Formats: sequence, structure tokens, C-alpha cells
Amino acid sequence: MEHRSLRFWIASTIGALFIAAALIVCAVTPRLSLASASGDTNGKGAIVSSQTNAAQAVAYDGTAQKQEVIYAKLSSVGNPQSLYAVNTFQSSEGCSISDKTIKDYGEYTQVINLTDGSALKQESDGILFKTEEKSFSYQGNMATTELPWIISFEYCLNGEKVAASDLAGKSGQLELVMTTKKNDAVDATYFDNYVIQATCNLPMDKAENVKTEDGSIALSGSNVAVNFMVLPGKDTTCTLTADINNFEMDSISIAAVPLSMNIGSIDSSGMISNFDQLISGTKALAEGSKSLEQGASQLASGARELDSGIQQLNAQAQTISGGLTEYTSNVNQINSNLTAIIGKIKEQSGSLNAFNEALKNMSPSEKTALETQLGLPSGTLDAIQTSLGEMSTYIGQLDEAEKGLAQLSQAGSDLSSGMEQYAQGMNSLANSSGALVTGTDELSQGASSLASGTSELSTQSQGIPSRIQSEIDAMLSEFDKSDYKPLSFTSSKNTNATLVQFVMTTEAIKAPQPEKVIVEEEELSIVDRFFALFS
Repeated sequence: MEHRSLRFWIASTIGALFIAAALIVCAVTPRLSLASASGDTNGKGAIVSSQTNAAQAVAYDGTAQKQEVIYAKLSSVGNPQSLYAVNTFQSSEGCSISDKTIKDYGEYTQVINLTDGSALKQESDGILFKTEEKSFSYQGNMATTELPWIISFEYCLNGEKVAASDLAGKSGQLELVMTTKKNDAVDATYFDNYVIQATCNLPMDKAENVKTEDGSIALSGSNVAVNFMVLPGKDTTCTLTADINNFEMDSISIAAVPLSMNIGSIDSSGMISNFDQLISGTKALAEGSKSLEQGASQLASGARELDSGIQQLNAQAQTISGGLTEYTSNVNQINSNLTAIIGKIKEQSGSLNAFNEALKNMSPSEKTALETQLGLPSGTLDAIQTSLGEMSTYIGQLDEAEKGLAQLSQAGSDLSSGMEQYAQGMNSLANSSGALVTGTDELSQGASSLASGTSELSTQSQGIPSRIQSEIDAMLSEFDKSDYKPLSFTSSKNTNATLVQFVMTTEAIKAPQPEKVIVEEEELSIVDRFFALFS
């Protein structure tokens, strides 16, 4: 699982919890009609200074538990302009605030009793009050304007930076960029433990094609609400774009609450069970790849044996082809020599035939006389005559022999030519078998790498469930602030705060309203008034 996807899922879960927390804020923080910072110096809300040191905050443990909601007014670019705190004390089981004198620490320029309007006693480092009510609230306008976060807003119209006030009534492409970062001038506990949600409400009739990649978009009545969330301890930049027409926009609202919900351990068994098929599949893939590796290895071995046999056969074919070529050459030479001999014999055959005819025409006595004259044994001429007759027969057969030799020579040439083609084919096959061996070797190596990779994949996939659970637990521990105890923002001397929250709003962007033209009515005379009664 990608860390980014897992973090997005966890962030979405935290976002849902944050929204729930925001609803709780609305529930526990009454919508008070807060007095203005100017106050009433003579009325019930006036500040009463007192240097009383005897009064002490009282509760079952020596302190009174309180809740703080810090309201901040920001400029259109995010600069804090004023801060005030609404401090609320409530009785609970074992801890009553009724008829107790309580001191709440904090430096305020003005305090206003929001419960009964009575005057409050203000000391240099805090407020003293006593109430018979079970719940008591007062507003304190703070001397500081420092917030735990440095929040800034930047506006661009058609690609050029503009002041927020200059956007009122304008049209074009809007880009709004919000950045948040830690304010080192304030205790880091808020930056490290609070989650921020900023909401920009853009009127549908003033803004179209609203987009963001850094938050969520929802419809809220006649507005398009763009929500940005900033997790604890994170510097963040968020951007939205929109096509605006005669633009106006209400204040951007920003809420910050402690991410103190105990997220606990998430049961990931359902999600992890989906990996069972992946694990079994990768195991089967690894086994199949191993079989493929073995088959490819056998194929490569067989290809090498085939190549060896082909090379041997090719060598033999080349030898046979060379022998046949030599044989054909010899046959052709013999044929040529025999043809020449036969030609000579044929040239002499006429003389032999004439001599044979002469012997045939001689009488026996003539043959005997000639034999005696030549000193030849008796019967020699008859034997010669017989031999000449046989030679004549043989000479007659030489034509057939010559034809046979020619056929033998042609057959040898054909055989040699065919063998030469066979040898060429074997040589080509031998060359191809080398490529086959190379290919099967590469296939074997690839199959081996595949088997190794799938084996590693199978091994690693076995540990995916435990690693996912470990990642979930690690990221949850990063966001789990269940042991966080709120720190009073109004004063570090207040060790009794059970809830501290921030609500911030920017200036709205409003187009100037045209001045109403007052037309003075012309005073009518008595006659005009009389006729007006009938008109």
C-alpha cells in the first residue's frame, strides 16, 4: 500500500473526527451577544479595578475548571487585528463554583460580564469574580495579538497579485493561496497538538468552476464551501481557483481545536484479508516462474545439444560435399580420358577391319606360308582373326560405354550440386542454431531472473499484513493526542483549563454599495393637493 494513500485515508478519518469536534465546539460554546470592545464605563459591564490579594480561586481541588474560546479578527491577508477570550466556568459533580470567589489569570484591556452584567474586579494579572450561578462566562479583550500560527492569504486575479479589497466587484480567474506556519513567539503546544480547518464560502452566483487539490469542496446553501485542513505540527500551503464575476465573499472562517481524541487501534483485519489472494497469487506466480525457469533451462540445454549435433552434421555434410566434388571431378576426368581413348580406338578400327577382311580372304595355305615367312607359330593368324572379330564387337560397344560414362559424369555432377546445396543448407542451419542457443540462453536467464523476482515478491508479500498494521499503528501514534492536556492561552498560571479553542475570521470582501439618491419632493400648492385627491 502506498504511504500517500494510507495517509490520505487516515487524514480523512481525522477530518471526520475534526468536524465532529467542531460541532461539539458549537454545542458547548453558547452564541453569546458579546459586548463590543469599547464597553460601557458607567454600566454594568464596566471594569472595576481592585488590588485584592486575599481572594483565591476555589474548587474541590483548589482551582476552578474553565473553558476558553479565543476569538481573533484577521485582516484580509491574515494579520491578527484583535483577540478576545470568552472564559466559561461551569459547576460539575464534585466541583461547584457557586458562592466561591474565583481568580482567573490573564492580561486584558477590558473585561465584560456575559452572565449577569455585573462589574468584575480586575487586577494586574487577572480577574476576580463571585457568582451564585452554576455557569459563569465573561469576555476578556486581550492585550496581545499573537496567535500560535502565522496565517497568510494571497490573492491573484488573472495571474497577478492583488489586494483583497481590489477584488470586490471584479471578474476573471481567481487564485487564493492560504499558508500556515508555526509562530515561534507562542508556546508550541498549540501548533503541535491542534488541527485547523479553514472554510472559504464562495457565492455560487459570483464564482464558478471552483477547484482545489488541497482540500474538499461541498455545497452549502447558495455557497460553494472549500474546506482546508491542517494537521498538527505541519506547515501547509493550500490553493483554490475559481472563475469569478462581480466578486464578493464572506469572511474566511478558521477553527482550531486540540486533536485530543483517542483514535485507538484501527481494526485492519478486513483490509488486510484482501491481501490473502495477493499472497496466494504471488506464491503461485513464484511456483509457476520456478517451473518456467526449469523448463527454460531444459530448453536451453536441448538447444545446445541440438546445436552441437547440427554442427557435427554440418561438418560431415561439408566433408561429403567436398568428397563428391572431388569424385565428380575424377569421374569427369576419367570420362574425358576414356572418350579420348575411344576416339583413338575408333580411328584405328578401320585399319583393323581391313586387316581382318584380308585375313578372312586368305586361304589356309596362304596363312601357313605367311606364318612361316613371319616366323609365327601355326594358327597365329587364325587366332588374330578371331581376336579382331571380338575387338570389332567390343569397338561397337564402346559407343554405349561412352554414353554410360557421360551419364555417370552427369549423375556425379547432379549429386555434387545437390550435396553442395545440402551443405549450404546445413551451414545456414548451423548458423541459425547458434542464434537459437543464444535466444534460449537469454530466455533461461530471463526466466531465472523472473523466478528470483517472483520468489522475492512472494516472500515480501507474506509480510505485507504485519507491515501495514505497523504503518497504521505508527501513523496513528503520530496523530494520537489523547494524552494531551489543554494549556490555557490567556495565562500559563491557569492550570485548570479543560478546553481551549480558537475561532478566527478574516475581513469579508464586499463590493461598495451605490449611494442612494434622495429625491426631494416638490412641495405642492393647495390647488395641486386638491387635484391630487382625484388623480
